[in-house]
Amino acid sequence: LEAGATKVVTQPPLLRDAFLRWFEECDGALGGTLTGTTPDPFLVGVPCITSANSLSFWLEICGVRAQDSEEAMAALGDLRRRQDSMAPRDFDDFCLERTRELVELCKGLPHVSGLHFMPVTAKGYKQLLSLDL
Repeated sequence: LEAGATKVVTQPPLLRDAFLRWFEECDGALGGTLTGTTPDPFLVGVPCITSANSLSFWLEICGVRAQDSEEAMAALGDLRRRQDSMAPRDFDDFCLERTRELVELCKGLPHVSGLHFMPVTAKGYKQLLSLDL
């Protein structure tokens, strides 16, 4: 922002606690406002997670080594257990609800001007269209 950018597009908040810590650090680093001279500079990337493999893919491309993060291991383990134990339609509904919760989290953050959805797969696009935003 100091160099003239007007927006910051974030990585997906795949790991809620880690993302919120990062967001708070940014707020503190910029004097508690995040805005500088640019109102609401953040666009938050929102992935449409549809399976444990999907979450693993997103973690990898975002540079998170799951084996080095307790939060990532817990998230992957929970998603794998649910995927293995739930009926496919119930699991899809669970993933959709998680994406809705992520959207609500992002909408509640200060200084966010919008969301950038990243469905990537056909199933992800279907999930995005089901969000009723």
